[in-house]
Amino acid sequence: MLSQNVNIMPDAAVEGTLKCLLDSLVDVLWKEVEVHQELREAVAQERKVIMKPSLEALHESNSRKETCILKTRLLEEVRTGLVGRIASHLGLDAAEISLSGLLSHASPEQRKHMVECQTVLRVLVAEIAGMNNQNGLLIESSIRFNESAVNFIANMMCSGSTYAESGQIRTDGLNGRICSQRG
Repeated sequence: MLSQNVNIMPDAAVEGTLKCLLDSLVDVLWKEVEVHQELREAVAQERKVIMKPSLEALHESNSRKETCILKTRLLEEVRTGLVGRIASHLGLDAAEISLSGLLSHASPEQRKHMVECQTVLRVLVAEIAGMNNQNGLLIESSIRFNESAVNFIANMMCSGSTYAESGQIRTDGLNGRICSQRG
């Protein structure tokens, strides 16, 4: 699990060498990998909650995902600040700089770590997106099933003719009752 402290150098040291800035960026990228791995696990657990739902488990699952998203946002802010400092150090515009663009300024060891982080993050993001889509489809089918069950029950309670002139089951006039009292 990601520690609450993101070990970034103090501002005075950050204005130092490009090597220190890039090392800090690599550290932040590895922390982002950790958070994305946590998020992937949370989304996998969410599927189990969807399959066998309980309100408590659903709240826990949502809290776990929200925590991961907050960590991701914090790390993104730190990464953006570092990239801004690196761009300033290199005399580039921070809005136009990319991780791939930084590779040419990194040492072979830094380059290796940056490429590895980039690759792992791409895979994790793709896995999370796919798992989210599967969970979404599962939720949508559950909702459709519940709507069909409610419509079936409503049609059973419906008074009047069961079929319309077209031969279709009549769905209007849903004013029946489950119970009736006679005096």
